[in-house]
Amino acid sequence: MAQFFKAKRTNSAKNHIIKDVHVEKVDHQGRGIAYFKNSPLFIEGGLVGESLDIQIVENKKNYSTGVIKKVNRASVMRVAPTCPHYEECGGCQLQHLAQDNQIAIKLEGLQSLFKRFAKHQPLQLAQPIIDDAWGYRRTARFGVQFDNKSKKLKMGFRRSASNDLIEQRVCPVLVPS
Repeated sequence: MAQFFKAKRTNSAKNHIIKDVHVEKVDHQGRGIAYFKNSPLFIEGGLVGESLDIQIVENKKNYSTGVIKKVNRASVMRVAPTCPHYEECGGCQLQHLAQDNQIAIKLEGLQSLFKRFAKHQPLQLAQPIIDDAWGYRRTARFGVQFDNKSKKLKMGFRRSASNDLIEQRVCPVLVPS
């Protein structure tokens, strides 16, 4: 039997804006977690206690991912990122949090991973080693691409969730030298 037309499966939730999403917790990658249609909705940059308008960018069987379109009620933990490239660069994910909150979220994430995958709570973790909030990183991975239009070689960090490079002159987490 020949089939001439097969209807495309539509994903009705993708690109849909959801208003007043309430973030309940943060995962080990620093993404906010809310619930949409009884499944987790991961929100890059979402913080506990925030009310957000979200655009669904990926809708899978067991979870969805979304991006923030509007912050209706910000968390008391939210701070302005120091890096001028924070919104576009794919390097740092938690600069919208103060350093002590970043460390607490990373510690919670580590304990959650131990509990989930090792099937036990770690007895006691050592205190985190804390350095300056800026200028601590000695290495970085730069991308290199040849631009056919301008006939120039480009070097820089990759844009978040992309292979494109961003032009930046400063990175506050790198050692200035």
